[in-house]
Amino acid sequence: MNDEGFNNQIGVDSKTGFVFGGNRWNCGTWILCRTTVSWLIHMNKENYYPYDSVETSS
Repeated sequence: MNDEGFNNQIGVDSKTGFVFGGNRWNCGTWILCRTTVSWLIHMNKENYYPYDSVETSS
């Protein structure tokens, strides 16, 4: 990552809980999302998290 990777706006959408923002030089945003989804899959397989899919409105 270069200097531009540290100059971005990142937040959490209060309706969805998903992280948003970042830029093409910042890898933290998508790594956080991927790590969270991987953790939720693991928690579901261990029966700690009841959801195994995502429904969309479209």
